[in-house]
Amino acid sequence: MREKSTWGKMKSKIDFSNLLILLLIVTNAISLFSQVDEQQLKVVFIERFTRFITWNSTLITNPDSDEFIIGTIDEKEIYPELKSFFSDRQIKDKKVIVIIPKTEEELLRCDLLFLSKISESKLKEVLEVVSNKPILTISDEPDFAETGVLITICRENDHLGFYINETALAQSGLNASYLLLEQAKIINPLKKENP
Repeated sequence: MREKSTWGKMKSKIDFSNLLILLLIVTNAISLFSQVDEQQLKVVFIERFTRFITWNSTLITNPDSDEFIIGTIDEKEIYPELKSFFSDRQIKDKKVIVIIPKTEEELLRCDLLFLSKISESKLKEVLEVVSNKPILTISDEPDFAETGVLITICRENDHLGFYINETALAQSGLNASYLLLEQAKIINPLKKENP
């Protein structure tokens, strides 16, 4: 009985610390919005999201790699911010490499793909390659939420929020913490089976 009680306390501490991190995402986004460049804030969101997503190692293209690869199509605005922010940080205990994927093979090497400043036709092309793969797609284009992008950062009045396409997320093989799901606006919710 004592073991279960200790585990229960430990689990609640883990959940509480995760909740605090998640609250920092939301509350800091509101209070820092006027003080920090919006692109920098989006990069912080991207990093925080990875803390609440689990990649299934059996589905990853390179499970033994010691690199976490972030790809982006936007060369001008977000790419320099990502390079700078992740130059000395890790994700999932892996060194972060930021690339601008030019080929299908490079798209499939990504663990995370940020899609911004991209036409709808290019988006469709990219999603045809990465959909249903364990690649966390994130965008800051609100119209992309319904298209199959997993997480969409959106500006609402004076702060940033985010949408999660729950069905697309389930099909990707990635798992999101319930703490993240509770803070998101859910797009395309999973259909519940009738008992």
